[in-house]
Amino acid sequence: MSVAQRRDRDLIGPKRARPQTIVPMKNLLFLKGFLKNWREVGSPVPSSRHVAKKICKLIDFSRIRNLVELGPGTGVITQEILRSLQADARLIVFEVNKDYCDELRSSPDSRLTIHNVSAFRIHTVLREKVDCVVSGIPIATLSKAEFTRFYAAVTEVLEPGGVFIQIQLSPQYYSTLKRFFREVRIDFTCRNTPPAFVYRCRWPAIGALHQDLVSAA
Repeated sequence: MSVAQRRDRDLIGPKRARPQTIVPMKNLLFLKGFLKNWREVGSPVPSSRHVAKKICKLIDFSRIRNLVELGPGTGVITQEILRSLQADARLIVFEVNKDYCDELRSSPDSRLTIHNVSAFRIHTVLREKVDCVVSGIPIATLSKAEFTRFYAAVTEVLEPGGVFIQIQLSPQYYSTLKRFFREVRIDFTCRNTPPAFVYRCRWPAIGALHQDLVSAA
């Protein structure tokens, strides 16, 4: 090494190794589920904690005793809900992916009940109405008939005046949800990959739902 090269090295300093990006195991598990069945999962990455916090801000937890989460994946939103849930309340989740269910069962929280059951069949499991339903189901991948059956299942278990929250990656479902619910609010966060829209719905429009069910039959 020449004198000039040594001088340059001393001025610049030793090369620093680039920090390695460590991908959490939960994210790898989520990606595996997406690659196995993308229609079922909807996104290669789970919702961010920012989305989870925004959802929880839309829920009055002082009034919640029974809350259902549909399609929780590996539990980002689940854990945020549990942080806000009253001590005597229950969180009941429905997840069709067995590997995701196994991950969710690692939580020691006794308020959490996990069912490895499709969201379309929640009415066959629940024996009482619930105060709130939070859905991470990728409704963009559902056919019109599946979409109608899904919301029929949701409204069947939701208390009158109960809250339904749907996460979606597009604002285009506002008019569709307005057919099924008389009150629909839409919120947004860019702190998610990709940016996410959160719909807060109340008061199911039973007439429109019945009409769509008849058409789909």
